[in-house]
Amino acid sequence: MTLPLVALILVATMSLWAAGYAFGARRGKAARDALRDEVVSHTNRIARLEADATRAPEKRGSLRGELEQVIAPLLGAARNDAGVEVLRHEMKSVLDTLSSRERTNEAFRSEVRGLLGEVARRSEDSSHVEERLRTVLAPLLAQRGDEAHDVRRVIDEALEPLLENDRVGHELSTIHVARGSLGELPALLDAIATKAGFASVVLSDEAGLPLAASDGAVDVDGLSGTAAFFVTLAERSERASLPRPLSCVVLDETNRVTLHRIFSVGETRFTLSAVSRGKALGPGALDPALLPLERVLGRRELS
Repeated sequence: MTLPLVALILVATMSLWAAGYAFGARRGKAARDALRDEVVSHTNRIARLEADATRAPEKRGSLRGELEQVIAPLLGAARNDAGVEVLRHEMKSVLDTLSSRERTNEAFRSEVRGLLGEVARRSEDSSHVEERLRTVLAPLLAQRGDEAHDVRRVIDEALEPLLENDRVGHELSTIHVARGSLGELPALLDAIATKAGFASVVLSDEAGLPLAASDGAVDVDGLSGTAAFFVTLAERSERASLPRPLSCVVLDETNRVTLHRIFSVGETRFTLSAVSRGKALGPGALDPALLPLERVLGRRELS
């Protein structure tokens, strides 16, 4: 074999190898570019999900699962890439951050609820509750910084029952009776039900007999009978020289909330019972309605 022929064969072999290498390099670069684009796409999606989590904490429970679904295909497709381990650590950091925020927000909610309860207990005038809350919560608001929207939402959620109780109390305090006669009892109970949003309102005596009920009241006899048990409990407490219970909130298995409030007119005891439409009732929710009732029932005592 002549030297020129050998040289020609070597050149051809080198050219073929170089062409194959170039082809493989281009293909590898294309694969890396595709992987990089997929990483960027998923990273952007994760950033959007994290931003949504900051604006809507109630969705964070499902966010971790969604993030894991986003990450799993990416890691599976690029298992042999050198940067996968770094990416895996970054994704774990994101998930750990979200979990930490969940715990922090739940702790913050608990702290706010505790402060609200303390303020409400110490506030004789409910109209000053909101003003006092601003003072009490100011340090917490300063600490939360850029999460002000989340803070306001948590405070609004915690304030809602207090403000609703205040509204109901104000509405009930505006009820007036004309002549104070017994004939006004049904209309008076209707007004209590309407202004406070109760499904049923029943007035019963200490023997458990219904005296009047609001329009459309359901299970009047049952409510009066339950009220009689509560009156018996109050009497036993008195005989045992214990503080006499005045009100009782009952939650049954159908999630119905019933409030029984004992009050006296002269020597006679009465019970005002109210059933709520799925909202919480405090033990003093019916107190503002007692004054007009006492006025009407006072006529009964005089007759």
